[in-house]
Amino acid sequence: MSRPPTKIARWPSWTLPSGVVLVLSLLVGGFALLSSVIVLVAGQSNTVEWALYLLTLTVLVPAAITVGRHLAGTLEAAGGPTAVSGLAARAAAGLLAVVLVSRSAYSFGWSSSAFLLPLTAVWAGALVLTGLRVRRRDRPGGGVPAPSTCRGWIIAAALGWVCVLGFLPPELLRPLKLAGSLVIAGSLTALHLRRRGPGRRRSTAWMLDATAVVLVLMTMTDVSGYLEYLRPDARTFVRGDGTVLTPEIFTSSHRHHQGFWLGPLNEVVHGQALLVDVTSQYGVGVLYFLAVFFQIAPLGYGSLSLAAGFLTAVQYALIYGIMRFGGCPRTLAVAGIAAAVFGLVAGAIGSPADYPSIGALRFGIPWLIVALAVLSARWQRHRAPLRVAAAALVGIASVWSFETFVYASAVFAAVVSFEVATLERYRVRTFGRDILAAAGWCVIAHLALAVATRILAGSWPDWSTYLALLRLYSAGDVYRVVAEPWSPGLPLLLLHLASAIGLAALLMRRRKLVLDRRPLFLVIAAASGLGIASFSYFVGQSDPNALIYSALPAVVEGGLWAALVGERLLSAGQVSRVVATGAAFWLAALLAISGWPDATVKWRRTALAHTIPAGDGEGSLGAAVLRLWRSPPSDPRALIGQALLARNLPPGETALVIAEPELSVETLVRSGRANALPISHPEQDNLVPDKADSRVIRAVNGLSPGTLMLIQRKAVGAPTKLPGRPPDHRKLVRLQKLALDRIRARFLLEEVERSPSGLAIVRLLPRPTT
Repeated sequence: MSRPPTKIARWPSWTLPSGVVLVLSLLVGGFALLSSVIVLVAGQSNTVEWALYLLTLTVLVPAAITVGRHLAGTLEAAGGPTAVSGLAARAAAGLLAVVLVSRSAYSFGWSSSAFLLPLTAVWAGALVLTGLRVRRRDRPGGGVPAPSTCRGWIIAAALGWVCVLGFLPPELLRPLKLAGSLVIAGSLTALHLRRRGPGRRRSTAWMLDATAVVLVLMTMTDVSGYLEYLRPDARTFVRGDGTVLTPEIFTSSHRHHQGFWLGPLNEVVHGQALLVDVTSQYGVGVLYFLAVFFQIAPLGYGSLSLAAGFLTAVQYALIYGIMRFGGCPRTLAVAGIAAAVFGLVAGAIGSPADYPSIGALRFGIPWLIVALAVLSARWQRHRAPLRVAAAALVGIASVWSFETFVYASAVFAAVVSFEVATLERYRVRTFGRDILAAAGWCVIAHLALAVATRILAGSWPDWSTYLALLRLYSAGDVYRVVAEPWSPGLPLLLLHLASAIGLAALLMRRRKLVLDRRPLFLVIAAASGLGIASFSYFVGQSDPNALIYSALPAVVEGGLWAALVGERLLSAGQVSRVVATGAAFWLAALLAISGWPDATVKWRRTALAHTIPAGDGEGSLGAAVLRLWRSPPSDPRALIGQALLARNLPPGETALVIAEPELSVETLVRSGRANALPISHPEQDNLVPDKADSRVIRAVNGLSPGTLMLIQRKAVGAPTKLPGRPPDHRKLVRLQKLALDRIRARFLLEEVERSPSGLAIVRLLPRPTT
């Protein structure tokens, strides 16, 4: 009995490399049209940026794939794959030319949107006419003139490189830096593509990777922290745009940002409960995690800097391990992590030790899920417990912080979607099972938090203040920075989307390749999902510094895609391999060079500089860590406030303190006391007056005559500090003014002790009744 003829799979035309380029061209063109219309009508604002981001993910991406699929199918039916390739090359070249014209207009001070809108409309019209011409022709190839495909791709590639240069900071376009980056890229490309001899022994390979991990840890760990800005020889930074950042500015910014962490932590360490007595804009689980650490470590700026910096160093070392376990060659992995360390960390303002919210405390859990996913792909025998652990991490992230939960959920969804796409059957069942498992862990985590809060604090968690802070930061105008025109953010988002779309095309067209290299493609899927989700951090805070720390997934994606091409896994020719690999190394070199000037200045802060001879680090590594661990005062006035409280209050007793926000936080932390007022960090609590005002008024009404208060005399009569503005000495926030006015309405203030710094201890005396 003869077998029925085997059915030949017919892959969608858009999954061709040229079809993917066509889809991406449609996506960028649609974004250009949409953004130009919205910006011209509504102007540029944070609300507009959020709208464009969400519309891109929910409308433009599906529309580009749908239209690209239809257009590529029509072209292939009329003229074969050559027709698809020819139109894709011309579409990409035309769109890149439109972008360059608009970029040039912006350089001359003209409205780039005014050029972008009509030119993109003309480009879109040309595509529509081409599609109509193809449909009207019956004979194959009649609708599409025989194009010079090779010439079209050469033009598109050349315009693409020029566009990349147009998005780079001007200081990187200097001839010496460009030449240096090309030399580095050429050398690394030759090293990477050289003829491989006999493989290294496994022990030697592990030794090289272990060395790379140790170097990342030692280079990333900051053992100076804020003390660097207090040194007599502290250095002034001059950014590429001419911004001058003095040590005084750094010190003020550091105290301001870390106060948002230390204020709530100080209350939690002294027995207050999150979501009941105190709320932090940075989350819940993360604060409890740090509170456990501070049961061992002394609470202070230095110990928080050490914890945040070291955890971020571990995160970057973990990312190197993810790239290697995923199948990235050592040359690409080392180049990528070096570019990330020098370009993303050293090249940013400050460091994760200064600003804990930009490091592992925000992004660490998602990368742990990526690590578990790639391990489950390599160690099939341990797949089940590793997947359970990944789902449990999503549950932990749900109570850790909202931002971390979004990123962790995106990574987990990307991993599950990839796994399901590689199955032959039971796809819906498997997808639903994994998603329900993660949701179940979220329910368990929230129930555990609620029950523990009820038992320990006597009240159920109240999420309303935390949610109010989230709404304020996502839709309000506090701490808002609008993205600069032609920010590198747009090509970064496009890179994440291109990675995801390219992976989807490979899953459909070259399924066996994906199955054979499952760990590599799994990391690409996870990094793409994390990159798309974490880009929201830049949308919410459109500062170049925020973009730097949300760009890390792009380094991983770029390294793995370059590995695919360089290893001939995509059947690329020699020229394509050299160009793709060289481009990856060139971008890595540019990224590293961009941060190199700042890296040379920050070098003496690293653990490595304190370890090697003549490393420019003062003293031994142990001495530097111990000095930072003890948290010397950032503001000398905090020592004065600490001494005043120590002389007038019993040890450990809560203290009534009204001083400028940063000074009040540091004074309470150094004194080892909680605040007698329900104000963990004055500026943070001031952002939600409908929640904070009533609690403060009740607390003031409960004060007894004879209570001692530490007050900053000069701040009493100063104007109120506006919310969302940079730190300003001698100014109280509105909430503190409210508390002080209520206190003065009830009591007379009798001065007990006063210091030359303006800090004084006063006693609250009852006002005489009339």
